Amino acid sequence: MKKLYIELKWAVIFMVTLLCWMLLEKTLGWHGENIADHWWMTMLFAPFAVLFIYWPYGKKEEGRTRKK
Repeated sequence: MKKLYIELKWAVIFMVTLLCWMLLEKTLGWHGENIADHWWMTMLFAPFAVLFIYWPYGKKEEGRTRKK
């Protein structure tokens, strides 16, 4: 049950982060008059998203190696 809790916790954190990013995009007008800038501005978020996805897995591996 603890594994499921950890997975759900990170899923919720990532979902909230994505919603905040989408709100920022909408607020800055990247879905309206500045749509031409949308693709490269969104690429600014991509490295953080990748790190955010893989960081918990690194923590999981770190926990496994500590138990031994």
